[in-house]
Amino acid sequence: MKIRVPATSANLGPGFDVLGLALNLYNEFEFTKSDESKIIEGEEISDAEDNLIYLSYAKTFEKFKGKVVPVNIKVTSNIPMSRGLGSSSACIVGGIVGAYLILDREINRQEILQIALEIEGHPDNVSPAIFGNVTATINEDGKNITTVIKPKNEYKFITLIPDFELKTEKARSVLPKNYSREDAVFNISRTALLISSLMLGQDENLKLGLEDKIHQNYRGELIPDFKEIFQFLNNNTLGCYLSGAGPTIMAIAKKDKSIREDFNKFKNSLELSWEMHELSLNTEGFEILY
Repeated sequence: MKIRVPATSANLGPGFDVLGLALNLYNEFEFTKSDESKIIEGEEISDAEDNLIYLSYAKTFEKFKGKVVPVNIKVTSNIPMSRGLGSSSACIVGGIVGAYLILDREINRQEILQIALEIEGHPDNVSPAIFGNVTATINEDGKNITTVIKPKNEYKFITLIPDFELKTEKARSVLPKNYSREDAVFNISRTALLISSLMLGQDENLKLGLEDKIHQNYRGELIPDFKEIFQFLNNNTLGCYLSGAGPTIMAIAKKDKSIREDFNKFKNSLELSWEMHELSLNTEGFEILY
């Protein structure tokens, strides 16, 4: 039984803890019943007990009051860890879906989201991995409500990944406990503009729609080259934002746009080494390969 789960880019612009999107970068998880649960990644074999994939797998059995079936979980990782691209979310979703398959339980994506949020807590991270596309998720009296947004136009997502990790806990620690009314209105207005622009194909509004006063500037202080890269990307694409808690910086560009040559010249002036990927939107969410 093999599952493919996409990377996610959360906190989309002003949509802090609400908006996210899925990308065509994947982790794969293969589940095989065994006498003892192990994690297999390349040549490395490790105990499963403290692994997030297995913990999510076991949590799902607990949810449905079943005895946990031991499994070997073979992992193929392409999503970099602690870079703001949803590697943890992919592990959580992969573990839950693996349990559904072992339990021979009918796949229910809304139900899977509920379990994932009991583990992870941030819907903008896990929702896109489950539903694909752009998602908006809120919690109402313990029930999670997700809307899937399908952009009118096709885009290229230019992904700049630095050679250092930024733990979510550290990135959250720099955020203020309170915000002004002006900042709240700023983000509400940009969120409305961003969603409507994606749905209507109004690319000229994306740069403004991606602006944020809730988290990006605060977290940007933890990321060398942040201001320089934002300026470069805003000058050369439809707009950019900090992916997840960072440090990856994401830009939205027209499908046929390439900035690789310009970036290769620009990156020589940067403090860190940045790796560029040109990705596209994943529209399926997780997939069961067999």
